[in-house]
Amino acid sequence: MISQIKRFKKLPLYMTNHWLFLEKNNLIRKIELIFVLFLSTLTVILEALGLSILIPLLSLIEHSGDIEQFKSSSVLCRYVADIFFYFGIPINLANISLTAFALILFRQIVNYFTNIENERLKWKVHKRLSVETINRIMSAKLKYVQDIKPGHFTNTSTNEAGDTAAILRCYGALWMTLMVFIAYTLILLITSLKITFMIMIFLFTLMILLSGIIRLTKKYSSINLEYRRQFFNFLNERFTAWKFIVLTNSLDNEINHAENINTNIYNNQVKLLRLQGLLGLLFLPLASLFLLVTLNLFVTVLHIDLTVITTFGLAFVRLMPVTLNIQSNINKLVAYFPSYLYVEKIFNDAGSNSVNRKEGIILSPLKKEIEYRNVSFNYEGRKDFALKDINFCIKSGSFVSIIGHSGAGKSTLIDLLPRMIEPNEGSIYYDGIDIKKCSIESLRSNIAYVTQEPFLFNSTIIDNLRYTKSEATEDEIWDALKLAHAYDFVKSFPKGLQTDLGTLGKKISGGQRQRIVLARTFLSDASIIILDEPTSALDNESDLKIQSAIDTLKNKIGATIIIIAHRFSTINKSDIIINLDQGQIIKNRNKDTAV
Repeated sequence: MISQIKRFKKLPLYMTNHWLFLEKNNLIRKIELIFVLFLSTLTVILEALGLSILIPLLSLIEHSGDIEQFKSSSVLCRYVADIFFYFGIPINLANISLTAFALILFRQIVNYFTNIENERLKWKVHKRLSVETINRIMSAKLKYVQDIKPGHFTNTSTNEAGDTAAILRCYGALWMTLMVFIAYTLILLITSLKITFMIMIFLFTLMILLSGIIRLTKKYSSINLEYRRQFFNFLNERFTAWKFIVLTNSLDNEINHAENINTNIYNNQVKLLRLQGLLGLLFLPLASLFLLVTLNLFVTVLHIDLTVITTFGLAFVRLMPVTLNIQSNINKLVAYFPSYLYVEKIFNDAGSNSVNRKEGIILSPLKKEIEYRNVSFNYEGRKDFALKDINFCIKSGSFVSIIGHSGAGKSTLIDLLPRMIEPNEGSIYYDGIDIKKCSIESLRSNIAYVTQEPFLFNSTIIDNLRYTKSEATEDEIWDALKLAHAYDFVKSFPKGLQTDLGTLGKKISGGQRQRIVLARTFLSDASIIILDEPTSALDNESDLKIQSAIDTLKNKIGATIIIIAHRFSTINKSDIIINLDQGQIIKNRNKDTAV
């Protein structure tokens, strides 16, 4: 029993930490919770008054309307008589009945708004928490984001954020049940001190005996959290790999895998449901037995008045589900707290890896040059440097090709420029300004990045093109499509710019995707264009069109173009060729010495 009491003692600490977490991160305001608790308290007061007025009603009937006997029958009846006399209301069956009805009706109205506001608060916090979780993770450093699995990201932003917010609903429910407990205890105390003492001992003992369920609830809830993360990871990864799975005839194996994970979730959830059902199974029969034994004791041994017995019966019947609700909500708290602790860890970890995007010097479009000066970089946990003593200068408006074998350090070299990663040694200068002193937001606004696998959102062509320039007009969009040699095929689509591209743009060909991405680049105001092997996976016809679009980037827009290249046709057009091998520049050549 001592261990059970210790578990109860931990709950206030958990609840306090949870509240401080929400408040510190501006996910909730005190006035929002205070308003819900006020409505809950008002509901309970009205309920207690409604029940209290029923006791004098029964007493008045029992004493055949005799006011003096009515007043002397109980302390509660005397209080009711004094209130009625104060307001000049005659004490009769009709007036007491109308008062009881008015209180009950008003209680239901207030309770209606209480339930709505309690649920609204939960969803408000859920929304804020979900958005802030996305913001925290997406604003973190590259290494941290790479360690987050897509399933964890999705699960944290949805399920775990929801469970963390749902704790607030438990606060409201616990507050209301606590107020009901206090209100009805006061009614019992006014009626009989001995009876109240007996009930309190019984209910407290029963709660302690049943509190062992909390430990098991916490255990199964933590297991459930892990199972949910596994399933979300599975869904994200397998759906992304759909084509590979069906082409390798592995679908049956994946279905079996999904069946196994869901079986674990199902079995664990059933255990939780059984624990919840066990509360009702044990609590109500024991409470009913206590009520029946006590009533028999009152009548046959103690010869207590009917009014007192009625008060006891009504209050006890109301306190039984209240006590059960307390135990149930404590179990819910224990079930939700693993989610809160996980979300808090995500917030702390992402916060310690956060990047301040706005602080620093605001950059203008590139006018002079980009310079890498004695730049070295190594990935954590690796002995060898990915880049070592890199020195080169790119003049504004140049067309630069970066070549080298796989693993030579080409992508690492590129990732340093927009500060996706930071050099261990040396510095990179943008028009003579060390980019470490620059605003990351302004630096990246001057850089357009076209990846090897073109990324398009699951939306329309026009939505994708306006992603970097929301105010772009349709005329500007069609001009950009012409420059990217995408005008003809987009115009041929029945829905034109409103054509839905599907997940990752998979409803159109690879070459078409790449040209739409280039059109999006044309619309941006970036003065530096980074292209990561944009034609490596394309056929010759698509390659020629992409090459023509790159020529347009260079000649018509005047941007500085940096391209990771493999094809000779691309390298041959370059002003500068940087050849990397094992993290070092082995040759830095102009186009006249290109391979």
